[in-house]
Amino acid sequence: MTGTSEMLRTYHNAVMQTRLTGPTYFEPILRRFLGIVKEQNKIYAQLYYILVILTDGCIHDMAITKSLVVEMSYLPISIIIVGIGDENFAMMEELDADKVVLKTKEGDVAARDICQFVRFSRMHELAKVEVAEHLLQEVPHHFVDYMVLKTILDKERPSSS
Repeated sequence: MTGTSEMLRTYHNAVMQTRLTGPTYFEPILRRFLGIVKEQNKIYAQLYYILVILTDGCIHDMAITKSLVVEMSYLPISIIIVGIGDENFAMMEELDADKVVLKTKEGDVAARDICQFVRFSRMHELAKVEVAEHLLQEVPHHFVDYMVLKTILDKERPSSS
């Protein structure tokens, strides 16, 4: 899949055909996405991937989810999690890792923050452009942090163009 409009069309179609139910397990989608990125990265090393997850509840496999997110933090990936409804999304905030670096129960630490969590209820009155801006707000930082991690970019000395 290429292009923002195709991505949005795909997610719109998926949302229209999806019914949110529990329990919520992130492991299957994260493993599948991780496999795709690893495979594609062998061929297209210059691509950056964004996964959007819509969820209506807390995660029932948080330990493995954290391990997978930590593993993914070394790859060209951003994850946007959209919380639907009025559930307690404390676990999503933990994955967002804006305040505390994400760690696994074994003590492995994420190389960088790759998750952005947003509550859909806070966006329902925004214009489409504002929604997109809000959802993608952290992705440029995720991307730059990945470039720094891979020593493609020196964060202290931005390139002059």
